[in-house]
Amino acid sequence: MLEKTTLERLRSFKLPGFIDSLMQQSAAKDALGLSFEERLSLLIDSEHTRRESQRLNKRLKSAKISPAACLETMDAGPYHRC
Repeated sequence: MLEKTTLERLRSFKLPGFIDSLMQQSAAKDALGLSFEERLSLLIDSEHTRRESQRLNKRLKSAKISPAACLETMDAGPYHRC
């Protein structure tokens, strides 16, 4: 199990994706066979993916576009030319 201090410091850095991935790696026996660089890369990728997803969701919300929207069903309004 990870030290409480380490988790608190990661939380203070605001890295929830990193923390979640680290907890999953700690519980998974197959992750122990990975090199340090491979494990670190997975942790960083997890945090990056989480942040990109949040950014996209924020943009969709501010644009008032449903995350389930697709181009075929969107109405371009008066600017649409065929």
